[in-house]
Amino acid sequence: MANFLKFALFFCLTCGVLACTEEPDGTEPINLDTNYFPLTSGSYRDFVVTEKIYFTSTDIETRVYQIREEIGQEFQNMQGGKSFELKRYSRTGANEEWNLDSLWISRIDTKPVLRSVQVENNLPFIKLVFPVSVGKTWDGNALNNRLAENYMITEIFDNYSPPVSSLSLPNCVKVLQQEDDDELTIRDIRYEVYSAEIGMIHRYNETLKYCSRPECLGQKIVESGRFIEMRLIGYGEL
Repeated sequence: MANFLKFALFFCLTCGVLACTEEPDGTEPINLDTNYFPLTSGSYRDFVVTEKIYFTSTDIETRVYQIREEIGQEFQNMQGGKSFELKRYSRTGANEEWNLDSLWISRIDTKPVLRSVQVENNLPFIKLVFPVSVGKTWDGNALNNRLAENYMITEIFDNYSPPVSSLSLPNCVKVLQQEDDDELTIRDIRYEVYSAEIGMIHRYNETLKYCSRPECLGQKIVESGRFIEMRLIGYGEL
């Protein structure tokens, strides 16, 4: 019995070491799964973006362009922790100059739970909650004034390739943000995929409103909506 207790204690301690690491001051253990949302000043990710805006079923504006997300300077946030600028640049093609498009903010919260937060156009979203595990759920809108949305980790991949990409990236997790398609009135499919040490590598967002009048109900005739997909094409350090 004594040997069993010693083994159990050793096993628990070992698991704790593998799962967590301490900050330099030794005050706050940080789960290693936060590497799915790395925040290192000077790192960047490049995406090719396909965007469609549906004004009607036949009036569709399509754009293809590139976005660079660059982790900028670190600063202290109102929660007493660290935040980082997320500089977003855009360009129409690979031979064009990058132009600053917008400035978002990213951070890792350690309280009340360990989670990653991204402020996009002044709206904070909870992107991931750690440690990652299939089936884990949380309200992605808990920090903003929008209706609650149940995010869920649905898959963990050994390797994942964004569509139409030559990249094959290890240790990835898929976060399903919304999956609602009644095939009559709406289609709302949104998810993101994150890779360890890189961050977000794929974003899919399709929100469509179908014609629901009696003469067109069930025909999936789009009255309005938007589709946007971001696929990683490169990453590194500047």
